[in-house]
Amino acid sequence: MKKNNHNIVDNIQSLLDSDITAYKIQQSTGINRSTIGRLKKGEIEIVKLSLENALKLNQFWEEMKMEIVNNEVIETFDVNTDNIVADGEHEYVLNKITFGDGTVKYEANLEVDGLGDVYEAKQFDTEEEARNYIKEEV
Repeated sequence: MKKNNHNIVDNIQSLLDSDITAYKIQQSTGINRSTIGRLKKGEIEIVKLSLENALKLNQFWEEMKMEIVNNEVIETFDVNTDNIVADGEHEYVLNKITFGDGTVKYEANLEVDGLGDVYEAKQFDTEEEARNYIKEEV
């Protein structure tokens, strides 16, 4: 039981340390912006929050941490289509994806006709791993 409580405190602290504004947190949780500001400044201890507010903040963090907040195309690679059955223009797209908790992944997508129709998407921890995968596939 203590472990779960500790995780909630860690989640709330991560939320408070993130770039998510007090305004956005207020809009999503209904918790007063001044309370959020005081939490961010350390004027209120997380463990002294009401259970209701702690659960709201934890839930918001759980929802935000896996939300993609930025998807940046790094490079596109043409694909040799001699052995591909589907018609259309094929290319691999290397993306840098940033999630709400600050985690960054690199994604290699096989797209058709530049329409974002993804046949295959694989995520990697480093850009180098993603590039190596694309080199093997192209």
